[in-house]
Formats: sequence, C-alpha cells, structure tokens
Amino acid sequence: MINITNLKNYLSEELESIYQDAVFIVTEKTGLNQSISPEKCCYLLEKLLAKNWLPN
Repeated sequence: MINITNLKNYLSEELESIYQDAVFIVTEKTGLNQSISPEKCCYLLEKLLAKNWLPN
C-alpha cells in the first residue's frame, strides 16, 4: 500500500525540482523561451493536488 503522507512529503520537498524539469521539457518540446515561465512554481502543492482545481 502506498503511504500518502510520505508521497506528499516527497512532492513537497521536490516541487521546485519537478517544476524546473517540467519547464525544461515544455521549452524543449514547444521551442518557447524559458524566460516566459516564472523562475519558481507559483502554485501551492495543495492546490496542484486538489481534484477539481485548475489554474486561471
């Protein structure tokens, strides 16, 4: 069984690294300039994990 608390702790600790990887992948795939993305993730982990939440 997956321990949700450990997973959330891991995601919390690694959120910025995951975000940076995602920005890199998006810029590689789209050809967009990386400078258009915020330097740091501007969303709280709780929001990102919420079932029905989408950014504006």
